[in-house]
Amino acid sequence: METSVAPVAATLSGDRLNEAATQLRAAADARKCWSCGCFRHALEAFDRAIPEPERPAILAEAMASATDRLLPKKYECLGCDVCYPAVAPSKLNCSYEFDFVVITPNTQTGWVHK
Repeated sequence: METSVAPVAATLSGDRLNEAATQLRAAADARKCWSCGCFRHALEAFDRAIPEPERPAILAEAMASATDRLLPKKYECLGCDVCYPAVAPSKLNCSYEFDFVVITPNTQTGWVHK
């Protein structure tokens, strides 16, 4: 299914963008996230949903900072009480499709594969 990113990027409020960027920065600051599949999946989902040309600056900066911290994946998910990478995209939940392909966020256990 092809997803248009124009409506998603156009409808993102400043509050939702700030919160999503805050969650990505929290993941970037958490050493445990650097090698976690949840972090990698969240960044990939953001990249698919809002490609760089349409990406708001605050989100682009948070993603760049987060990407700089990525290490080779050692585990898929640690089951953290709060999974920052999974919470970040949920903050952008809007009436338009936000394509997460085979993964969906779960604020308790990270990314759940369908």
